[in-house]
Amino acid sequence: MIARLILSAAFAACAPLELQAQISLFAVSGAAETPVDSVYSFGQVARGDTKDVLFRARNNGTSAVPVSKLAMSGIGFAIVNTAIIPFTVAPGSALDFTMRFTGGPVGPYSANLQVNTQIVLLLASVVEGPTVGVAAPCIGPDSQRLISFGRVQQGGQVTCTFTLQNPYTQALSVSPIAVSGAAFSTAQTLAATIPAGQAITFLVRFTAATMGTFNGTITAGPRTYNLSGTGFSGPLPTPIFVLDSATFLSGEQHTLTIRLPQASTVDANGALKMVFEPAGTVISDDAAVQFTAAGKRVIPFTVAQGATNVVLNTQAGAIFSTGTTAGKITFTLESAAYGIGGFASTSITIAAAPMIVSSSSATRRVNDLDISIWAFDNTYSAGRMSFTFNDAGGNPAAPAIAADFTAPFSTFFRGQTAGSAFLVRVTFPVTGNAQTIRSVDVMLTNSAGSVRLSRLNFP
Repeated sequence: MIARLILSAAFAACAPLELQAQISLFAVSGAAETPVDSVYSFGQVARGDTKDVLFRARNNGTSAVPVSKLAMSGIGFAIVNTAIIPFTVAPGSALDFTMRFTGGPVGPYSANLQVNTQIVLLLASVVEGPTVGVAAPCIGPDSQRLISFGRVQQGGQVTCTFTLQNPYTQALSVSPIAVSGAAFSTAQTLAATIPAGQAITFLVRFTAATMGTFNGTITAGPRTYNLSGTGFSGPLPTPIFVLDSATFLSGEQHTLTIRLPQASTVDANGALKMVFEPAGTVISDDAAVQFTAAGKRVIPFTVAQGATNVVLNTQAGAIFSTGTTAGKITFTLESAAYGIGGFASTSITIAAAPMIVSSSSATRRVNDLDISIWAFDNTYSAGRMSFTFNDAGGNPAAPAIAADFTAPFSTFFRGQTAGSAFLVRVTFPVTGNAQTIRSVDVMLTNSAGSVRLSRLNFP
């Protein structure tokens, strides 16, 4: 019995070591993985800056491995963006987690990272760093440390002035000063010493050899910033918008086509966008205003090199719905890679109009007369109605009855985003013989005017 217990304990002690051997730790940068042994250095980090490194615990074995311990001990380092521990790593899979170092006072830092039984010594050195700025036409750096050179026509160049400021009370050595990325260059030396409270400037050039977006970096001592610039092949000619009508009403569908006054010099693409602005303040949008085939307000466009016709969502023209709300619809052609010369937008106005009735009916229920109306009101001001009931000879059986339903309509319309269409049923109780009422004339009024329905007959 004693020998059996000793063998069992020895086997249990070996199992974690066997599983641990299946886990390999890497530092990940883009698609590259660098093995991490017992020591990993974050290098120099400027005081007040944060540096993140993605770590990957990969299971190289043939059985699942539970990661039951993922811990940090040390000042300045922290684990962020990881799964809930314990976490089981399947064979061939990995657990990713981010190690973050935040630079405090100047000096060396260290901490221990533990993954199960594996311990890695993390090192970092906090140093003073320069403040980096740029002058127009460059923009940045932003919160993501991106400096943009903007858009440059293919074959062109743009040069920006960079400033390294020493905000401290003693001289600051900055090394290296380096630019990477095939489209970016500088004549600056590899290092500089900046006197206390002063600054140095140097030029960085972006060359757009071809079309497309180019990326690079600039390193100034412990600080690194991303560089970006876009090359384009000259703007497309000013587009000509062609609509199938000169007037536009709510509840309609129309076709928009677009052509170029000269042939395109490139194969280009982009997006045609439509924006709707309601005329009133009752509602903020009408979802029915859209490109009907796509069911949305943005569709792609393409234009072939040598062509003047613009293909919209693979079609020669784009059909759109005017919705049921008065307002303005604006169409804009956008091509981020190439740009568009001149004014690339056109607008149409949907005027306020009396209510549009799609259908109506009159029915009888013993001593009740019901009138149902399907309509829309692009002014969102419906409410006033007038009803004249007629006898068998078509003569008014009583004076016209006026009704004002402004309050319930206002409540119904408030907050609508699907347009102004409505179905309303008005019921009139009849005292006496309801059979003597044979028809009704209805008038609907909104802020744009009144509309009289065709006479409705009661069955």
